[in-house]
Amino acid sequence: MTDFKAAQKTLDAEIEQLDVDIAQCRSRIDFLESTKLELKSRRNALAPIGRLPPELIVKIFSSSLGLLSSSQLSEFRDYKPRARFVVEDDVQEARAKDAIYRRLLRPDVLTLSHVSHGWRSLSFETRDLWSRIQVQLRTSPELLKLMWRNAGEGMIELGITGMLDDRSDNKFHSFPVFNLVYALLQIGSSKLRSIGIYCRASSFLNALHGRAESLESLTIKGDELYRDPEEEEVVYDTIFEGGTPNLRRLEISSLAIPWTSSLLLSSPHLTQVALGLTPRPSPDSFAAFFAFLRHSPRLTTLAVDLGAPEGDEESDYYLSLVSNRTPIQLHGLKALRLDSVLQGPIDAILNLLRVPSDISSLTLTASEGSPGLAETVLAVHTSMCGPNGNIAPEEMDLGYTQARCWREQRFEWYMEDRDHPRKRLKLADKPTWMYLQVTMPFERHLEQTVYRLPWSLTKLRSISIHRPEVPATFWAALADLATLEVVRIETRNSEPFLQALAGDSDAITPIIGAVHTPPAPLPSLDDITRERVQRNTFPALSAVWFTQLSHGLSGPGPGSPIPPDAAAAFVIKIVAAFNKRARPTLLEEIKFLNCDRSTLAEAALNILSSVTRCVVWDRVAFILQRLPND
Repeated sequence: MTDFKAAQKTLDAEIEQLDVDIAQCRSRIDFLESTKLELKSRRNALAPIGRLPPELIVKIFSSSLGLLSSSQLSEFRDYKPRARFVVEDDVQEARAKDAIYRRLLRPDVLTLSHVSHGWRSLSFETRDLWSRIQVQLRTSPELLKLMWRNAGEGMIELGITGMLDDRSDNKFHSFPVFNLVYALLQIGSSKLRSIGIYCRASSFLNALHGRAESLESLTIKGDELYRDPEEEEVVYDTIFEGGTPNLRRLEISSLAIPWTSSLLLSSPHLTQVALGLTPRPSPDSFAAFFAFLRHSPRLTTLAVDLGAPEGDEESDYYLSLVSNRTPIQLHGLKALRLDSVLQGPIDAILNLLRVPSDISSLTLTASEGSPGLAETVLAVHTSMCGPNGNIAPEEMDLGYTQARCWREQRFEWYMEDRDHPRKRLKLADKPTWMYLQVTMPFERHLEQTVYRLPWSLTKLRSISIHRPEVPATFWAALADLATLEVVRIETRNSEPFLQALAGDSDAITPIIGAVHTPPAPLPSLDDITRERVQRNTFPALSAVWFTQLSHGLSGPGPGSPIPPDAAAAFVIKIVAAFNKRARPTLLEEIKFLNCDRSTLAEAALNILSSVTRCVVWDRVAFILQRLPND
């Protein structure tokens, strides 16, 4: 028994000693951990970012938290979670939409605040980092509350969207975040700088009442596809009826608001307005529309879908109730887009609105053609002085259903053969300055079109013509231009151009499209050189493109290739016109597009060598070298 107690006492002593050792080790561990933290802190302090002042770090944070664009939030409405397998071509797009889905569930600022304790403290102290709130219907309400709370008294930019499956009638109101957003819109309009609604717009609009003193941007791109019949009717002219005195940007595509709405008339600082739905064109609505334009002198962007009028009326009908007919000068206007079913409403607007000559983009679209459409849409009034007081584009493209203009030349044309490298004639690519379109033209209307060019042609460098007919007087006016370098024209409509090139309306007789006759021997250059008149037409011309070298309607069939002898005859006509000029010069290029390679004869190339350095027949380039005795 004594031995047992002695052994037990010894073991107890050893256990106690171990407890002491463990305590000492733990104390040592705590000391080492503390030392480690101190060393890490000192190490981090040595890093460049650790020596930056907090204000600069906040700026870095702010720049790294990029918002999703309006187009991204709008496109998210068509998003569906990916299936197990995705077509290879769609993988990149699917990944991009998946990334947007995740960013809306977990904003970047939340990730940033979890990097370290220091960053968390700094981010929570910086209100502006939390003021840009973008959510989707599946976003956690707690996250939205956190961001709203952390924003404090700062101004908030709020955007909400929803993917396709979530916007259906049976789901939309069931998402907790919907009710929270609705409540915040009601109570927080005074602290909202920007509102973007990209889903079920009518469900939120009842919350947009009163006065939004600080609101600068309002975007509504919701859809009404699943509107609840029992839902309270939305009165669209009461949106922020108390006024939005600081509103600058307004974009609404899913509902119509009247031109007399306080949303428009109480916003004197508006610079960008894009309305996808507007009241039906009528004398009353147009009187209100022009009143709005006069009330908004700061507009830089105006995009309006004019809708379908009750009848096909001319412009005077829509202006009948407009008492003030003085021109409307919007000197800062940079982009104008007008869409209409018929021509009359566009005519009426262009009757009073003076388009600045330095406008960057002009788009006019009519869904149905009507007589004189080109006459009207090309007669754009200008408010700023240019050459002759008109707009002076560098490039024009007139087609069957559309007209486009470029202020600076974007035309690109060059051909480089591997065996015969030649000078490249490549001009910079520029965005379209003017775009005019008839989406449903009628041939009889096109036949009634008469061209009138209200703009100055003094800067025109290239022109493309794809119309059925262009008057000879049109080309006669262009023949004296000192700037025109490139002409592109359909072969069957090239007669007036060649007449103007020759300087003699009676010098050329039609060949293309005539009834095919047996081939005749090709004449020599001496035979086709005519007496030159003292007029140097198209003095800057460098290249001519002829498209659709084929029979006209009188040939074997529209678009059918012409025989080699007819092609050669057309070449003779071209050379004759060029040799009629007072000072013939070699062109850089003559190109024949959409033609049959088998119709090109070697003799035709020999003839063309007197007027051009290169011939492009379909897609084959021929570098022409003149003999010393030529």
